[in-house]
Amino acid sequence: MKRLPLFVLIVMLLFSLGLIPEQSLALIYGTLTDTPPTGTVTYVATSNNFESILTEDGINSDMGTDQGYQGGYWRLETRNFDPPYPPPEGTDIQIEFAGLGTEVGKFGSHPFKYSGPNENRGEIAFTTATNPEIPAQPISQVLSPGNVLLTWTNVSGVTYDVYRSTQASGAGNGASNGRYQRIAQDITTSPFTDTTAPTAPGSHVWYVLIAKASENRSGHSPESEEVDSSLSVTLSSFTAVSNQTSVTLRWRTESEVGNLGFNIYRSEKEIGSFIKINQSLIPGAGNSAMPNEYQFIDQKVIKDKTYFYYIEDVDIDGRHDKTKILQATVGKEAKKLLTKWGELKTGCP
Repeated sequence: MKRLPLFVLIVMLLFSLGLIPEQSLALIYGTLTDTPPTGTVTYVATSNNFESILTEDGINSDMGTDQGYQGGYWRLETRNFDPPYPPPEGTDIQIEFAGLGTEVGKFGSHPFKYSGPNENRGEIAFTTATNPEIPAQPISQVLSPGNVLLTWTNVSGVTYDVYRSTQASGAGNGASNGRYQRIAQDITTSPFTDTTAPTAPGSHVWYVLIAKASENRSGHSPESEEVDSSLSVTLSSFTAVSNQTSVTLRWRTESEVGNLGFNIYRSEKEIGSFIKINQSLIPGAGNSAMPNEYQFIDQKVIKDKTYFYYIEDVDIDGRHDKTKILQATVGKEAKKLLTKWGELKTGCP
């Protein structure tokens, strides 16, 4: 029998000394067979048949991501389930594990009835199974206020459930707090448009996918990047014009709210690693109800080579949002690919 993990002993000590309130003692924990290494296990937990889920990031959002499996133990923070807190005794809870890295292809499922916090659920089987593979990270693009387009790499033979989070991590790291609500299920193919995203100023959203085949589920996908579904910055045009030695990027905003400025990112592949190419933040207009025009010239290019660009908006709270992606071949006419902050208005260049 394994000894209690250090994190549980610390919590129990603080509780006994009265340094944490009773409702804070809300961990359920256990182990997995063969003790996978830290960083190789992801999970989702639900108390309402997967209408909403907690991911491993929800264990302690103040500490950042991937806190749910460490040191040979998994842990579930029941305070992060949807109200009521605590879950009523006898509530059906299910937690499903999926392997990453060296543990890819392993899965585990553990249904149980809630009987109170600080419970050791013992060792859970974590073995090779035929569950669908974990989906790739979805790419989110804000089309208009409250409308977010999601794209991902399709896999044949599966359907997808789409989950959305609207609450940020307490770590201030651009991640969600790990609590997700299902907004669509049995989606057969990418893309999918979320038409119910929040529109209040500064509303930020994140998404994960779960693939399904018959009765089997995958682990959750990596979380999409944070986007502002309220369109704090309204972009009306974004163009790239190339000559023999450079690419000139021009963009126009119709309005800006709390806009600190812009960064320019470039890649040699449309779906690849993008690198920031401006040395300092390009100042924005802050708060403006009037149109503003911007320009950036990329001179570190090679003739006949194709590049992909996007603009990143940074607001006064440090949040980041991306624009559409543009393609430009040096010496040839540029090509518009995707829109992220809204459809281009008629007549815009």
